Amino acid sequence: MDPAFVTRWRRLVLCVFLIVLLLPLSIQASYFPHVTASIGRPNRGRLINGIPFPQGLGGYKLRSVNRSYTTPEVIGGVLAAIFTVKEKFPDTCDLKIGDFSLPRGGRFWPHKSHQNGRDVDLGMYAKNNMELPGLVRMTPRTIDAEKTWALVE
Repeated sequence: MDPAFVTRWRRLVLCVFLIVLLLPLSIQASYFPHVTASIGRPNRGRLINGIPFPQGLGGYKLRSVNRSYTTPEVIGGVLAAIFTVKEKFPDTCDLKIGDFSLPRGGRFWPHKSHQNGRDVDLGMYAKNNMELPGLVRMTPRTIDAEKTWALVE
């Protein structure tokens, strides 16, 4: 057999092998650049392509957009819970929402978790529809248990 033919054949097989091996990586990078992924545990993880919690939909007040990065699944769950409360109690005040995660996750002072976008600090509803200044400690005398239960149910 011609040595030049064998060399060309080996190069072709090597090229095909490398294409098959590397193609999934290039497809992932080029076709899914905006896929959000929560990686690892809440206290030891990261967030890929995190998206900020939306503003201006009503029923809640966000502490900081810069600290509100999460996944679409978490956004959907939190919004569904808030809108359920608003449906049951139409005149209720806005819920205070604190921190989620940083844009790429990771360590997030002062939290020990909040690293992968799956944690969120949610306020509670106060009795007499009192609007709270932020995330505050609640007691049995101050919490509106019915509304807060509807939020987490």
